[in-house]
Amino acid sequence: MRGELKPVALAVCICALGLVGCSRQSDPQAPGKDQSAPVTPPPRVTNTTSAGVRPILPAPPTRRAERVVRKPAELENAYHSATNPAQKMMIAYELAEAEGAHAVAALGRLFQNETDAESKEDILSALWGVNGFDKEKLPIYAAAIRSDQPANVRLEAIENLGDVEETEALYLLQELQSDPSEEIREAALEAIELVRASLQLD
Repeated sequence: MRGELKPVALAVCICALGLVGCSRQSDPQAPGKDQSAPVTPPPRVTNTTSAGVRPILPAPPTRRAERVVRKPAELENAYHSATNPAQKMMIAYELAEAEGAHAVAALGRLFQNETDAESKEDILSALWGVNGFDKEKLPIYAAAIRSDQPANVRLEAIENLGDVEETEALYLLQELQSDPSEEIREAALEAIELVRASLQLD
């Protein structure tokens, strides 16, 4: 019985293999794949250090334009040539950045020759920004607190005197205690308290 079944089983296996082969050839194309399109090979990596190939170098850093620092005498001349208060203010602050006794003296001359009240305030504000040189600043503040100066100019000078750690500042401020303006007297009193505290006077 087993001998008769072997040829039949062999024939069945051959037919089954033929069906499988036919089914593989007739399989529909898988979705999303284009077998007709040529296959693009991966890009070839070029060695930039090889002979004949120039490596790509980073661009050199750009240099910022260096700021030109003008001397006090040059700034003083530029102030006199300025045509509007905004320009004068910028020059006065630039002059204050120059620091030193020459800058203080230049600001003092500018204040003395200036006729515009707002520009005088700007000069005093710039003068306050100069570090140190309190003794050199005192004559300028003394001229700025006089009764013939505009009120805002006097108040600006009084406020600046409050930051001067010199006994001469106290004398200038105490003289203002008899000023007819109540606003001036009050500002001077506040400045006196600041100076006394900085000098540690009881």
